[in-house]
Formats: sequence, structure tokens, C-alpha cells
Amino acid sequence: MTSVDKHVDPHLRAKRLIGMAERLDAHQVSRLTVLPDSLPAAPEAALALPRLHLHLRTRPWPTWREADLPTRVRIAWLSAEIAVHPDTLRGEPVGELLYQAVRVIETADVDEPERLARELIDKGDAVLRAEAERIARDALHAGLLAPSEPGRSWRSSDHIHPASPEPCPRCTGTWLSFSLTLQGS
Repeated sequence: MTSVDKHVDPHLRAKRLIGMAERLDAHQVSRLTVLPDSLPAAPEAALALPRLHLHLRTRPWPTWREADLPTRVRIAWLSAEIAVHPDTLRGEPVGELLYQAVRVIETADVDEPERLARELIDKGDAVLRAEAERIARDALHAGLLAPSEPGRSWRSSDHIHPASPEPCPRCTGTWLSFSLTLQGS
């Protein structure tokens, strides 16, 4: 088991975190890796840590919300948190930080793409609806969502939210015929 020990020199620990993040793509990081439960001081390591937590699905996560982090690092943490727990969106204010965090979420990192898309739609925001469409479309193309029964489709009128009566203009079309009916619960 690999450990990024919090008692090790902070510079060495930061270097290890960055190296682990770089090896993620090569699948050389074990799921048995123990990650630190505190935020590293080095900005590069602070940016690598949410990616490691997301891909390794480790717990506990550092208390990043209380920390004074650069915007880019906050986006990375929020993105990872939303990908793992889509219900996080319920408590998040709509704005640029949320838009950027959702934009960098890759469908392959999401355990429940349908649930994430529903939560995005429920925010009642046009930008987040477009992201819900992207997540749903990518999940459909990746085979993470099954095609729907014949005759059942996702119509733009199905996901009009009371807070925003405008349907997503790009969501019309028969190619979006799948089991995800993005209606409010």
C-alpha cells in the first residue's frame, strides 16, 4: 500500500501527489493508495489531490470548502464532489464557479450520469441544462444510458423547469430518444 504520509516533508509530499496524479492516466496508481486528509500547501499538489480522490474514490476528503484556495483548485474540488455526489448541486449557488466545475466533469468520472443530469436540470438554469444535455449525450454515446422503449422520447418540453420556462433549444430532436426523461422528480 502506498502512502502519502502527512509527517513527511511537505515538499516531498507535494512531489509525490503530483507524480501520482501524472500516473493516473497510465493506471499505475493503486486503489489502495492512502491519500492525505489535509490540503497540501503547494498549489500543484492542491490541484492534483481532488483528481486523485475522484479517481480513487478515497475517503475522507479534506475540508476544502473552509480553506482559502485558489479558484482553479476550488473548481477542481467542486467538480470532483459533484461527480461523486450529484446531490451536492442542491446546495450550490448558481454562478461562474459552479458553471466551470460542471463543465470540466467528464461523463466517465460520474457513477450516475442520469442522476447528475437530473440534478443539473433541477437547478433551473439554462447553462446547467446545456451541461445536463452534454452529460446525457456523452453517457448515451458511451453506453452508460440505455436506449428507451420505442415511442418514448425526451422532448424539450419534458424538462422545462418552473424557475425558467424556456426549454433547452438544442435538446429538440429525435436523436435524444433514450430512457432519460429529464422531468422534475
